[in-house]
Amino acid sequence: MAHLKRKHMSEVDDKYPLDGIADADETYIGGKQRGRGNGYKGNETILFGMAGRGGDVMTMVVPNVKRKTLQPIIEQNVTIGSAVHTGELPSYSRPEAAGYLHDSANHSAREYVGGNCYVNSIESC
Repeated sequence: MAHLKRKHMSEVDDKYPLDGIADADETYIGGKQRGRGNGYKGNETILFGMAGRGGDVMTMVVPNVKRKTLQPIIEQNVTIGSAVHTGELPSYSRPEAAGYLHDSANHSAREYVGGNCYVNSIESC
């Protein structure tokens, strides 16, 4: 059954843009490597995802978390004029220039919800 879910997700990913409010976040997947320092990320995969508040989700593996990588993905998968809620990563700092409303949660200050702004819907996927 799980393989059918994965197949369906791969077929519908990128077909329908997220609309209204979209939560965006990234995560690193992979374990620590022996003999490397804490900052070593060579064996980790970066997964970027966005979730609409209506339940639609899109995810993809990305090479890095730079603005020039993430901004085009947001623009291709979220309807202009929608709200994009993110964490405080600097790569997310200017979606307003592309026509989006933007708000962010300041996780370093232990702020996970600010009014209607949170990224819990994508973090729980």
